[in-house]
Amino acid sequence: MIPVRFLVPFLACALFLAGCATDAANAPENAPSSSPAPASNTEEGRIVELSSGALRQITVVAEPVVLRRIPRILRTAGRVTMNENRTWRVGAVTEGRVVDIARNVGDQVREGDLLARMFSHEIHEARAEYARARSELTRLQSRRTFLQTLRDRASRLHELKAASLQQVQQAESELLDVEGEIRNAETELERTRFHLEEYLRVRLDASKTVRIAGFPETDLLPIRSPAAGTIVERNVTPGTVVQPATSLFAISDLQNVWLIAAVQQQDLSLVRVGMPVAVSVQAFPDTSFAGRVSFVGSELDAATRTVHVRVDLPNAGMRLRPEMYATAEMALEDSDEGMFIRQEALQELHGQAVVFVELGEGRFAVRPVETGAGMDGHRRVLSGLRQGDRVVVEGTFLLKSKLLEASLAD
Repeated sequence: MIPVRFLVPFLACALFLAGCATDAANAPENAPSSSPAPASNTEEGRIVELSSGALRQITVVAEPVVLRRIPRILRTAGRVTMNENRTWRVGAVTEGRVVDIARNVGDQVREGDLLARMFSHEIHEARAEYARARSELTRLQSRRTFLQTLRDRASRLHELKAASLQQVQQAESELLDVEGEIRNAETELERTRFHLEEYLRVRLDASKTVRIAGFPETDLLPIRSPAAGTIVERNVTPGTVVQPATSLFAISDLQNVWLIAAVQQQDLSLVRVGMPVAVSVQAFPDTSFAGRVSFVGSELDAATRTVHVRVDLPNAGMRLRPEMYATAEMALEDSDEGMFIRQEALQELHGQAVVFVELGEGRFAVRPVETGAGMDGHRRVLSGLRQGDRVVVEGTFLLKSKLLEASLAD
């Protein structure tokens, strides 16, 4: 027999369990669960059906998947630089001080255009040498005239038996000697003239000159452009003292530039001199610049494990600027086969590229696809289609609308 002190708690527990069982039995059988069912996030396998009447009112055109052979492309990054074969470093030919700047960075110049002027004592010394050489030539020419007169007089006297043959020969010898000295003097005069006019580019005529920065123009050494191009560097200002080794200006013909591309060592065997290269830059994303490989480096960069490949790039519009980053695409000799569809066949559904595959009269299946590179208005399909599939290329927007309509109704 159970004691009374244990009987009361026992009866209370039994009544509680009976109540729980009654609540469970009275609960609805189809009550929703607290955990949600997983939702589908793809439209693969959905079918869009159009009636015969709808097909007569709209235009739906399907084309088969196209198999095409495409060249393999080697893509690499690069940097646009100046063409060193078309770049000139302009320096001073002698020591001096720059007194005037005529052109600045970015200016277009032609061959012979004035860039700057500088003062140098070399000009005065060269003028003095030229004056001495001209004076010496004038003196020798006067002496030749005098010796010719002496020779003619000795010849006449010899004919009159008033002078000896030795006197005539002596006059002839002195005349021949001065003729040699005159030829040397003419050479020296030409040397000093060339140094002034061709090397220092200073005019010999010092009359009717203007003054620049306090100096006569004829006493200033002009610095001129050696070729046509664009000034890309200016390293001096008025007052700069320069030496013959100083670089004053840099001029480059930017109508032809280089692209220095970095090619991975495993791809080096695929690159050949003369290969066509298509270059694109961020500044002009819709434009492709055509060039050719002109040099393949012989050394491997130890830090990046790449080899520098130089590409010659015509730049007629001068849209490519030095130091631009670019992407180079090199067409390799072999090719690859792939499936292509027209660009118009692609639609986007829930962030996924899809196409509509024709199944029969009025029935179209939705197929998610993975696409690759484009070519001539077509897009390569990497997965999602099979050879022989017919893909809708006209009327895709209407099919997409019908599909979304059905999804909303569901």
